[in-house]
Amino acid sequence: MNRVYAVDTETYYDKVVSVKEYGAEAYTRHPQYYCGMVSIVGPDVRFVGKPQDAPWHKIQGATWVAHNAQFDRWVINRMRDTGEMPDVWPRKWVDSTAIPAYMQVSRDLANASKVLLGKTPDKAVRTAMSGKQFNELSPERWQTLCDYALADSDLCYELYTRYHHKLPQDEWDLSELTIEQGDFGVQINRPLLDEYVAKVQLTQMELLDKIPWRGDKPAMSQAALRTQLSSDGVLDCPKTTSAADPEWAEWSKRRGSEFPYLEAFVQLRRLSKHLSTLLTIQNRIDTGGVLHFSMKYCGSRVTGRWAGDAGINMQNLTKGELFGASVRDLFVPRDGHKFIIADLSQIEPRCLAAVSGDYEFLENVEKGMDCYEAHARTSMGYSDPRPLKEVDPDLRQVAKARSLGLGYGCGPARYKEFAALFGLEYTDDEAKENVQEYRQSNPKIVTLWNQCNVQLKNSFMGKFEVTLPTGRELVYYDVKKPNRDGRVGYDAVVQRGRNLREWYWGSKLTENIIQATARDVFAAAMLRIDKGGIRTSWHVHDELICEVPEDQAKDALEFVTEEMSRRHPALPKMPIGVDAHIAEVYDK
Repeated sequence: MNRVYAVDTETYYDKVVSVKEYGAEAYTRHPQYYCGMVSIVGPDVRFVGKPQDAPWHKIQGATWVAHNAQFDRWVINRMRDTGEMPDVWPRKWVDSTAIPAYMQVSRDLANASKVLLGKTPDKAVRTAMSGKQFNELSPERWQTLCDYALADSDLCYELYTRYHHKLPQDEWDLSELTIEQGDFGVQINRPLLDEYVAKVQLTQMELLDKIPWRGDKPAMSQAALRTQLSSDGVLDCPKTTSAADPEWAEWSKRRGSEFPYLEAFVQLRRLSKHLSTLLTIQNRIDTGGVLHFSMKYCGSRVTGRWAGDAGINMQNLTKGELFGASVRDLFVPRDGHKFIIADLSQIEPRCLAAVSGDYEFLENVEKGMDCYEAHARTSMGYSDPRPLKEVDPDLRQVAKARSLGLGYGCGPARYKEFAALFGLEYTDDEAKENVQEYRQSNPKIVTLWNQCNVQLKNSFMGKFEVTLPTGRELVYYDVKKPNRDGRVGYDAVVQRGRNLREWYWGSKLTENIIQATARDVFAAAMLRIDKGGIRTSWHVHDELICEVPEDQAKDALEFVTEEMSRRHPALPKMPIGVDAHIAEVYDK
């Protein structure tokens, strides 16, 4: 019989000592950290109090459920290691946040309970514990905290027992694997990290020396920058200095050579984020040089893809060298091991063809062509029997930009910018012509856009449900047609528990469907590899990083490639390509 208990821990935290600042593993190593309370709820246990008084032996060998189980698992492990609790272990840990995440509900316990259980817990009690020592609480405040902790365990237990069946076993396995990957962590090249930090900090000081208002006002003050520019006779500064604003990016690049402090301001903004990442890694690695991290299972509101978490975004590590430091070069295998780095080649164009029914494209891929040549042959008139990359590399580049940029309804203006990333400089008319040609020569994809749009329209004032080829469902709730700024389309809620409404239209829905399908294809392969005995360290969208003993690397490479190439049973006509290699550093 599978016994289930909800386990919740309450720990000391303040503005500096917190999970947010350190991540779960490093937080539990901080000298000011300790666990002051435990609550346990199950079929025959209802306890709240000091950890040493908990009925641990009653829950030995059972399933322990926690909301954010990675955190509670680290807390329990620390107490076990330090002797604060007996040597008691669960059969397995289960993270109840997987339930709301999979069901498109905001994952925090308050929102999940409100939406799925109709109950609204008061989190103010926990907020008020910041900086408070448990042993200094009055009897009244101790009881209030006990009531709060027990209520959290009640909610966690109810959430799991009522909804655990909503997730297929594969999804539960993925949730568990996500925690295992973060807890195992990745080795960091500590000497190189220290060298990088020193180098970037030196560059930071050199740039700060170029800021004339430094000392009087914060170096990164936008108001101070504008005042300085004005005093230097510069009156054409854009309204916003946001790094994401194209106008600011172009203007600051053009005028930076005239004013060293302007260029320094721009560089300092980029440097600050880069240095923050390096310092976060430095502060979190354990005594063995291992960085433990966390990722959010179903972190994307719609597609189910993973997302970064707790200060280190393993889904978006900076590529290449920046200010003399390459973050990815820090990630290395443990001694005597190698990385196997493998990614699904052009998986989204393949899924788009499979879902839209473009089997001619897939047949060309089946023959050994890459997706760009297959696209050129099916929709750009290329008919030479020789490989495209040998005959006309320029045409292949055009096909690549079209294949990657136009499948989700990209318009001329945006496509012009996208094509420039591939070295293709188009006029407005040329970009418009490319978009029109793509849509005319890919009627099945355009039909898919239109079908999605019609189905969304027909779901007005209700919910729009999409069943993926893999069987998973995407749901768009409370579909409406608002009148805002003359914008055409519909908006909907894709994460219940939040009041965020997002715009959707046919091609945008198609993008969600394809990315969600690609996620499922990748996830199935990752589970097969894990169950085959290969250590999966972490992953980035469609790329998997495994860590294997050096003497097993060649066999592991073959196994990983074979499993990732295996067709998904729901998409038997879609061939899958894999690019995999053995590496001594995270070099992608």
